[in-house]
Amino acid sequence: MKGDDNRGVRRPTRLDQLDEIAGVDREVVTTILNAYRQPGITFIMPGEEDVLEDDMIIDLSHGSHT
Repeated sequence: MKGDDNRGVRRPTRLDQLDEIAGVDREVVTTILNAYRQPGITFIMPGEEDVLEDDMIIDLSHGSHT
């Protein structure tokens, strides 16, 4: 989705909401998220050092949404 300025729109979302939106089990969601939050591949925040929990906000890292 793009905003009025033709740039991508970020929508930081809670992990438990991502499960619902995707309509899949948590294991599937975390497998995909973990692929993009490894050292050297930090497209998703928070990074791999943080344990993913239901109320955690998942967001694109600063440089990956342009």
